[in-house]
Amino acid sequence: MRTAGNIRHAFSLVELLTVITIIAVLISILLPSLNRARRASKDLMVRSGLRGIETGLEMFRADPANNGEYPPSRSLSIPRSASVDFTGAHWLAAAMVGVDLQGWDPLVLSDPSNAFREDNTDRRGPYIELDSVRTMRDDVVSPWPNAPYSRVLMDRVYGKAEAGLNHTIMYYRAALKATAAWPLGTVYSCWDNNKLIARVDNATGLGDSAFKRPGKPLSQASGPGGLRPMNPLATRHGCFYLVINNDQAGPEAGSPVYRPRKSESFILVAPGYDGLYGTADDISNFSK
Repeated sequence: MRTAGNIRHAFSLVELLTVITIIAVLISILLPSLNRARRASKDLMVRSGLRGIETGLEMFRADPANNGEYPPSRSLSIPRSASVDFTGAHWLAAAMVGVDLQGWDPLVLSDPSNAFREDNTDRRGPYIELDSVRTMRDDVVSPWPNAPYSRVLMDRVYGKAEAGLNHTIMYYRAALKATAAWPLGTVYSCWDNNKLIARVDNATGLGDSAFKRPGKPLSQASGPGGLRPMNPLATRHGCFYLVINNDQAGPEAGSPVYRPRKSESFILVAPGYDGLYGTADDISNFSK
């Protein structure tokens, strides 16, 4: 015969289901917050990497051999190919660490193939520590017989070897002797990296970089079937300046004059988590 002290109380099935449901709801609430915090931490690490490159570019400019200038970013056409260029991103790697990782050769300014010349006594730098950046060979941009490849700098956080060129850091140098206000394209040119960005889009299956952009677009352009999202970093100056423009300084009412950020130095852009340029999670060296 059972006594009152021997009675065992257990949870009913309804109570167990209620507890499980509460736990599931709490997880669904907390998990997105944890993911956002994790991504914010990674984005902060990317920005830290960009600051290291900024320091390297200032050291480059301070080197007497470089005449007080930042490295160029102008896109150079490849003699043997119309679809690829030696872009601003390639210039950045050549200046910071050297195409062959042996430092910057000032003669590269006249001909990028000089990066591989045997007489490298004039090499400068590297201006950043090799173990502080991720570099990747770009075997497509190899237009000269004695220059079998070029090189780019990658975002160390999201840029993995298997991701290809998706996380290349794009570099744009401001035009010299910029004035107080500038028409579109005078200070920065979207053409400095547009062919490399188009290659990245093609590699990710997006096709023409002007169309098929996923997610909420920063701008739009007419395309097959009407308006479609487009890549503002790789299409035309009007869209490019929507990204880099200093909203608090222009354009002036009724005037096609823009005042871009970093108007006297340079712009660095990493694509962020999604590996796509021209989307809202891009990471740059200026405040948006």
